[in-house]
Amino acid sequence: MKQAFIGALLYDPDCGFCEKSASFTQKYLNLAAEVKPAYPDELVAYRVDRARFESAIPYE
Repeated sequence: MKQAFIGALLYDPDCGFCEKSASFTQKYLNLAAEVKPAYPDELVAYRVDRARFESAIPYE
């Protein structure tokens, strides 16, 4: 049974490591969040600072 959506894990789709990490997280960690790619112009909608996005995988 899938858990209710409680957040989002955003990753840079242009980063191979980020994409693999997000895929692993979604497949094996049963994270109660939506795992999705995010682009710099979408970060404002998620209230994520661009500098943070460039150095981490934000989980909000």
